[in-house]
Amino acid sequence: MRDDHSETGLQGVCGPCHDQKSAHEGAAAAKLKAEAQPTRKRPAERHPGIQE
Repeated sequence: MRDDHSETGLQGVCGPCHDQKSAHEGAAAAKLKAEAQPTRKRPAERHPGIQE
């Protein structure tokens, strides 16, 4: 998380508006983090009983 000292970041908002803005920013950060994570799936292995 980085500090946002822009005018929109420092603007005072009412409680419900603050909650909505924080939820939106948190969801955006979570999406970026999820996209940056490598997948943890192993490559598919061939079944030992199947012959080529």
